[in-house]
Amino acid sequence: MNKRKPTEKLVDRSIEPRLNQIFVPLLSIIEDPGAVNDLRELARRYNREMIADRHGSDYEKKITSKWIGSVIRKKLNLKTQKTRDGYIIPSSELTKLERLYEKYGVTGKEDNEVIP
Repeated sequence: MNKRKPTEKLVDRSIEPRLNQIFVPLLSIIEDPGAVNDLRELARRYNREMIADRHGSDYEKKITSKWIGSVIRKKLNLKTQKTRDGYIIPSSELTKLERLYEKYGVTGKEDNEVIP
């Protein structure tokens, strides 16, 4: 029987250590690169959800999608557009978004992809 052991190269430093404890053993037995990428993305998504849940309890009012939408429209002065999947910020707001990214120090495309 060919046993595989988790290696340090499988650890994703961008996610919480507890999630690495769960996902690294799974990653060590998967041979398909596509499945490995899918599993890594799932771990990153769980990490983002954990962070959002943790910060959501820091406020008196529960953070909901409706509240976030009102912040986007009223406080950030961005227009939203309804789609069949929910609301999006249309590409016509890209210039405003770029200014807001710069103002608040948001960088990188992983967590805040803009689709023109």
